[in-house]
Amino acid sequence: MPGRVGAWAIYETFETADEQRIFIGLTSDNHWRRYCEKFNRQDLLNDPNLKTNEDRVRARDVTLPIVAEITKRHNLAEMEKICEEIEIPFSPVARPEDLTDDPQLNADSRMLEIELDNAPLTKVPRLPVEIGDHDLNLRRQPPKIGEHTREILAELGYDESDIKRMNDAGTIVTR
Repeated sequence: MPGRVGAWAIYETFETADEQRIFIGLTSDNHWRRYCEKFNRQDLLNDPNLKTNEDRVRARDVTLPIVAEITKRHNLAEMEKICEEIEIPFSPVARPEDLTDDPQLNADSRMLEIELDNAPLTKVPRLPVEIGDHDLNLRRQPPKIGEHTREILAELGYDESDIKRMNDAGTIVTR
């Protein structure tokens, strides 16, 4: 378990039975009470060393493994339901591959669809920056490999015979 000391006794991510991760925050005495009651841990509620949040912060070496063990007995969906029911802070921890379908990220065009060479459409996050009314949307799709090589080299002063020679030698890629 992490060795940091902070303002709250439980403010961590924990692994669930289905090998997912969930953040749980037991940041108040009421959170702790509801959590202990839900999991029938009257022993924790009666422990004088765990009476207040400050006590539990000092006893993290005791409380963290207990919460980890309880969480590990339930799958993510069960833990989400329980945390919602007892009104404690929680959040499932998303994996990068989960983010492209996340409703919140997809709201208000925050994910942009791009075409990659030899791949289906994929999504990338929009820049999280606002500059007045300027739209930081995708202006054009990324170029395919070699798509603009001829034009760029011509702008740099290479003639068509130079470009053909470099392409034939495998130095550059053109389309």
